[in-house]
Amino acid sequence: MPKTPSPYPELVKLQTAAEKIRAYSEFIEWLGFEKDILLRQVCPSTADDAYPEYGSLDTPIQDLLAEYFGVDLKKAEQERRQMLASLREDNSPSETGEQ
Repeated sequence: MPKTPSPYPELVKLQTAAEKIRAYSEFIEWLGFEKDILLRQVCPSTADDAYPEYGSLDTPIQDLLAEYFGVDLKKAEQERRQMLASLREDNSPSETGEQ
């Protein structure tokens, strides 16, 4: 029997990638704390210079990793809100007076 697709495909992708995202994030943090190796980003104003300047990342590591693994975090958040609304609706007392 074919498997029914999830009504929350982005959350499925996030759940599938979550362990890798966590492990990679921990490794990147370990590099910074234990080895003084930091990820930096080229400052846009100096990107074309022979010696560009570097600054801290504009985007959190978890967001970059989610993007790397093909997860759209905005869509995942929308699906999470849809799921919660659906659960609230399913668990609310009916209009017939049941509690």
